[in-house]
Amino acid sequence: MGFSSNHPYIKFFPGLSQGMQGFVAINDGRDTQPAQRCRQFETAMIRPQIGQYGEKNFRFSWQGYRIEVEGSEITNWLLCGGMTLTPENPNLKRRSGHGMWAQCAEPFIKPLLWFFQTRTSNNPAPLTVFQSYLVGDLFMALPALKTLAGEMDIRVVCRPDCAEILVSEGLQGLAFDNSFFIRPGITPFFRTFRSAWKLRGQLGPVALDFDADPRSAFWLKIAGAHRVVSYSRSHAVFFDALFSIPQDAVHQADKNAAVASGFLTQRNALSSKFEISSSKKDPPSIHPATFSNVWIISCWTRKDTKNWPLDRWDEFLERLMEANISFRILEAPDGNEGFKQFHQRWSQRVKFISGNLMHVADEIQKSSGVISTDNFVGHMAGYYGKPVLWINGSSDAQQVMPKGPNTQCVQVEPMPCRPCGHRCLNPDYKACLTHLDMETAWKAFRRMRYG
Repeated sequence: MGFSSNHPYIKFFPGLSQGMQGFVAINDGRDTQPAQRCRQFETAMIRPQIGQYGEKNFRFSWQGYRIEVEGSEITNWLLCGGMTLTPENPNLKRRSGHGMWAQCAEPFIKPLLWFFQTRTSNNPAPLTVFQSYLVGDLFMALPALKTLAGEMDIRVVCRPDCAEILVSEGLQGLAFDNSFFIRPGITPFFRTFRSAWKLRGQLGPVALDFDADPRSAFWLKIAGAHRVVSYSRSHAVFFDALFSIPQDAVHQADKNAAVASGFLTQRNALSSKFEISSSKKDPPSIHPATFSNVWIISCWTRKDTKNWPLDRWDEFLERLMEANISFRILEAPDGNEGFKQFHQRWSQRVKFISGNLMHVADEIQKSSGVISTDNFVGHMAGYYGKPVLWINGSSDAQQVMPKGPNTQCVQVEPMPCRPCGHRCLNPDYKACLTHLDMETAWKAFRRMRYG
């Protein structure tokens, strides 16, 4: 049975069944990635109002990522739709260009990294674990980190403001300023190089990276690690050993758990001649959930493609006020002009929360729950056992929705261009968020509260 969509920017072609994964792709000459995403099928349909070609079959030509319509090459952008026949685990793929660059450079750089190894003894040493530089990723990794900590001594390389969070969880963090991850460039590269150099002598000889990121492997080598291991994925270069994880480990927290389990299962082979010291304590326990009558609102993040329009937040907060529901709003110190105006509208009516990451964690642990856009706050609240209303736009909910006992995801459906890596190419910019009305979010909030 064929599947059709009323979405204004897509028309599925017949012959494929409902339940298969669908998406759109746009090629505007700036990015070859959308064309790569369409590799699973050969023909689709173009909506009559899109481009100048009308509703005609077109075929992809993979040399140079050309797209042809009845023999004519398309030079302007177009929107196409189709169905992939085989859903793929995004954790086993790598979309960013840095992976390809790293693979090309590996034959030249990897031999040089050998000279950065620090001296080591035959005594057992802790396992060094590198988890992503993003705060939300830390909270999705904490259960897996605790699994490792229950079996062996570990030291976690983390962003500086996360070290205190790790201490509160009974883990030890090694602060690492990985500014190159956030803003690639010459100056951030040397800043991160200096930060990695300062870690020399503090790492054990064996390091595990949760993300199989070649950048992480490079910095761990600069910091003196002898053997860097991770799981097998595309462009996982600069690593000394790789192991497989299950195909169905799609959610990032499940992927982290699979990485921890895979390492523990193959510990002796992966660590080679180096011995990892055993854990001398039980794994730390999760904080018991506490509740108050205050909800935490987090409505802004640096990536505009993840932000629900602030006028919708105005409507939603007014509804909270009408329902006599207490709330506080998380401050955004680096908020843009739009957020500053939002702050002016609300700062005389409700309290804004500001402070370091540990203070935010304390406030969330004391709260009734969190209403959040797609940022770290939802993951933090889910980890602490709090209800989360997660307003999602461009992310794949199956991969990164906050894990917790009561998470309600609200998003526009259908939205075939999701996920897009937060690089919106939809001609209706941010349709995944601008088409989400306040009433839909409010109904989801009520479902979360009352079931």
